[in-house]
Amino acid sequence: MGAALSQLLGWLIRPPQNTPGTATDQEVSLVVDTVREENRVTGIRGDDAKARELEAIRNFLAMKRKDRENYPLPSYLAPHQNDINVALTGEAGTGKSSLMNVLLGTSQARTGVVECTMAPRRYDIQADGALAGKVHFWDLPGVGTMNFPADRYIREMGMRYYDIVVLVTFNRIMQSNVEVVKELDRYKVPVVVVVNKMDDIVESAADDEGWDEDETFGYIRQQHVENFSRNGCPDVKLFLLSTRCIKKQPINASMNREWERFRESLMMAVKDGRSYDAPADLATI
Repeated sequence: MGAALSQLLGWLIRPPQNTPGTATDQEVSLVVDTVREENRVTGIRGDDAKARELEAIRNFLAMKRKDRENYPLPSYLAPHQNDINVALTGEAGTGKSSLMNVLLGTSQARTGVVECTMAPRRYDIQADGALAGKVHFWDLPGVGTMNFPADRYIREMGMRYYDIVVLVTFNRIMQSNVEVVKELDRYKVPVVVVVNKMDDIVESAADDEGWDEDETFGYIRQQHVENFSRNGCPDVKLFLLSTRCIKKQPINASMNREWERFRESLMMAVKDGRSYDAPADLATI
């Protein structure tokens, strides 16, 4: 991913749009347009109309400040809040830390069948120049465990401050997965779901059903998309991967397509989330 990171330099001056307390120019314009339409319909003009517009903007910014109070920036993220931050989360045993190691191209993240990540761990992407030390992957503790229940997870982990969240799962959808995706979608935080260990799933399907790889990929994709849709997540972005296969070169065609789509989705989420003009001039209103 190193070469592509040069595109990100211009985005480091501002946080992603989904950050609590961030007001984009599009949002402020919508507030103003709504008030202007109300003024037109009710016949309010001149200074009274301007006063109503300013009051609406003040109320909107006050709501944004309240949102930040309700979702405070965690202390561990504070030194990196304007950097590019990508979170990996999921249940214990899904291969979350293994996926982290593949993304890093190293074996820095500890792996295991039990929960190995007990606090957020930062891994810096190797980059040159002004990007050095400014792009981070975070290995978060598994969601839905006794230590990290789903109902407090998003707030305590500060997940609304991330550019994108990668939720790693296996061949089943747990309620904690659904809750995380729905909550992040509510706050417009980009999230993708990775079904890991597809090599195990393909092998089992071949033994039990006589399916080839393409049939298994199609079935698993359909099942997960339908399950998420039934649980209120109709637009989930899903990727079927195997960290073990990706480590082995060359990888097969199906896995390679998924891997390239997944990597591209990370880049596009950062780009889309930071491609806006923040209304800094409104901060003093």
